[in-house]
Amino acid sequence: HGQGAGLPPPFDVEALLDRAAAWREALLRRQPLPEDSAAVAGREPGAGGDVSAAASPAARSRRVPHADAGTCAVCAAASVAVFDFLCRQQYAIGADPHARRRFVASHGLCPPHTWHLERLSSPQGLCEGYPALLERTAERLRGLASLPAAAAAERLGSLVADSSGCAACLAQRRAAAAAAADLALDLARRSGPAPFAGARWLCLAHLRLLLTGATPEAAAHLLRAHARQLGNLAESMRESALKMDARRRALLSEEEMRAPRQALVLLVGERYLFRTEGEE
Repeated sequence: HGQGAGLPPPFDVEALLDRAAAWREALLRRQPLPEDSAAVAGREPGAGGDVSAAASPAARSRRVPHADAGTCAVCAAASVAVFDFLCRQQYAIGADPHARRRFVASHGLCPPHTWHLERLSSPQGLCEGYPALLERTAERLRGLASLPAAAAAERLGSLVADSSGCAACLAQRRAAAAAAADLALDLARRSGPAPFAGARWLCLAHLRLLLTGATPEAAAHLLRAHARQLGNLAESMRESALKMDARRRALLSEEEMRAPRQALVLLVGERYLFRTEGEE
């Protein structure tokens, strides 16, 4: 996410990025992967496929962050799923011919996830994984050269992967759906809005996902809880602005310092799902 504060260790994306860098170095040096890699990746590096496939209910529930995660619970689970998929993908497209053929057939990944993959890959890994896709694309371009310009332009759009055919987007959607289903079960097992008391909340897009199929009572609880969260964040942000204007930054509470970022996450979702520049 670029902001790991408050996340428990399994869901700290920055920690996972550091771990992935260690895996990459080990792979480049033809050394064994660190011993804890299996605990995060969940399967062998070249396995491919989606992280949520065939997951047991217990495994799925572990992907939903703890209530004090300080971010949208479904965004956090989806971020981990995308990161886990890309960690395997950057290895597989260079080392596994079957994975590379699937990658080429789908025209690679969508633009955002292409840059996520670049952030996790070494130059050597990109040079091993992408030539086949470049050659296939060059072949398609040569085939378009005989068409009228308008027809060629229309068909050229099919050479760029979009979210409908991107394997990382599929991993993200499946993980989000699984996390939302787990939260829905949690909500159904308890009375009232208990699963969303305190710090647990959802961005608006994933709140909509959870509301689908919810009972009228549960939906009302969720909407009121998130309305309170929005109101509390607005109040915290106003207090924060007053203290900054008065040069009383030292008096800012932790809640007030977190409020701007939490407000944006609640409105549009976690940055990691859309951006790769976590340092910004």
